[in-house]
Amino acid sequence: MKTTVIFCLLSLLSTAYVSQGQPAAARNLRIINNPPKARNLTDLVFAISPGQGTLTKSYRFYAIDVDGDAITYSGNGLPNGATIDSATGELRMQVSESDIGKTFSNISISISDGKATVSRTISISIHQPQKYYVAKAGSDSNPGTANLPWLTIKKSTGYVLPGDTVFISAGNYPERVATRSTANGSDYITYTNNADGTVEMRGFDINQDSVWIAGLSITNPGPNISGIKIDGNYPKITGNYIYNIGGNEAAGVTGYWYDRPFGAYIASNHIFKCQYGIWTYGFNWTVEHNNIDRPCQWNSNYDSDYIELMGEGHVFRYNYLHGGLSNELVSAHVDSFQTYDDANSKYWAANILIEHNFCSDFAEGFEGEATFLRRSHNIVFRNNIFFNGLPFKTGYPNGVSPIIVHDIPNVVVTNNTFYNIRYGPHWDPTTWGLATNAIIKNNIFYNQLYPYIYINGTADYNMGYQVQTSGYVLGSHDIYGVNPLFVNPSNPLGPDGIMWTADDGFQLQSGSRGRTAGENGVQVGAYGP
Repeated sequence: MKTTVIFCLLSLLSTAYVSQGQPAAARNLRIINNPPKARNLTDLVFAISPGQGTLTKSYRFYAIDVDGDAITYSGNGLPNGATIDSATGELRMQVSESDIGKTFSNISISISDGKATVSRTISISIHQPQKYYVAKAGSDSNPGTANLPWLTIKKSTGYVLPGDTVFISAGNYPERVATRSTANGSDYITYTNNADGTVEMRGFDINQDSVWIAGLSITNPGPNISGIKIDGNYPKITGNYIYNIGGNEAAGVTGYWYDRPFGAYIASNHIFKCQYGIWTYGFNWTVEHNNIDRPCQWNSNYDSDYIELMGEGHVFRYNYLHGGLSNELVSAHVDSFQTYDDANSKYWAANILIEHNFCSDFAEGFEGEATFLRRSHNIVFRNNIFFNGLPFKTGYPNGVSPIIVHDIPNVVVTNNTFYNIRYGPHWDPTTWGLATNAIIKNNIFYNQLYPYIYINGTADYNMGYQVQTSGYVLGSHDIYGVNPLFVNPSNPLGPDGIMWTADDGFQLQSGSRGRTAGENGVQVGAYGP
């Protein structure tokens, strides 16, 4: 028993050194601790403008510990009144306009796991936020003002500090921009359209915290290069048109695995004809209100999906994933969402919420595996609509399945609508024993070969129509053979063309039995609670 425990600890958490030539019981085992890993221990800059008086500024230092040890944060030499939360790493301090131009130096920030400590000396500077301008008629010899703008976006990277904004005038800028990884801060460095026409460029590599990319058109970054690649915490990517990006694992938006980025916000972008739409990594991303349209298998040696999800604590909501075409996805088994772990890259996905999404034109709505690391767990699907699967190989005229789970425990599927897909949610029969604690409740299945299968958990209070049930294990409160009476499934977005409004085609008519068929009398399907 002791040997087994020691072996597990050494395999999973640490590197072990064993003295040779001795019996196993007499060997001396020594476990080496991995210190905390932090990548945002940099100088800080806080921004404040004249007339703002005094503001509270905060910045979260962030670290992970691969051994799973608890981390504590501390600071010495902090400015008067500044504090660091020992549990979260959040630094807070008061900044006044009279501090503009000041630098607080010789501040030591330490991160400890109780066995090893990582420290760095930083400074905190206070500055007045600036506005810079870029235009096709500009020059990089100019100061970057509204009257004397720069010619290239790259020029700005040597000048901008947290709180600054770069306004880019209309035009085609054949450049890819890499932000610098020097000072960080909680005030955003913003790159945005100057509201005078389309700004087209070749994308960003984000190498520092709190960078905001808004209102730009991004295309043709080069072979196997993503539109926006994130290696900084708390980025915002909003309102962009990202298109025609492909090859290898190129995506409209992606990140670096695995200790960052933290807290990305990806919203209201139109991502069109990319090999992958969005590829998440790191921790606590929010991905919402994106239109991911017509994924394209530019490189036939690689798959193509709407969203690849890796990391922990992500939320995916109110996204519209649609438009895939069979002739542009020739060998891809295109998924709305896909995750898998990997023995080499150490990918996994945990504590994921997927809610209020419209998903169509897929082979598989979700496919999830935890084959190697066994770290993926706790994935929740609620209030989504998976409909009209994409023709896929012989025998699958409307896709394969809305949800395929191989060996991930704690997958919850509640109040979703599944319409016109070959099969229902499917737990793989060879690994379903590992996928424990599954829950499937309050869903609607319409025009499927079966409702669900190989569930290792609880399935009940679902409603199905035009679904084969003979030979399948069903919930005692499931209802089959009763039409749920959708308003108009041939027009899912309804006359207003907007998701999740009263005229949507998958809303239930007033006389639908589905309005009270769920557990505790709630409405089943995506528009239930």
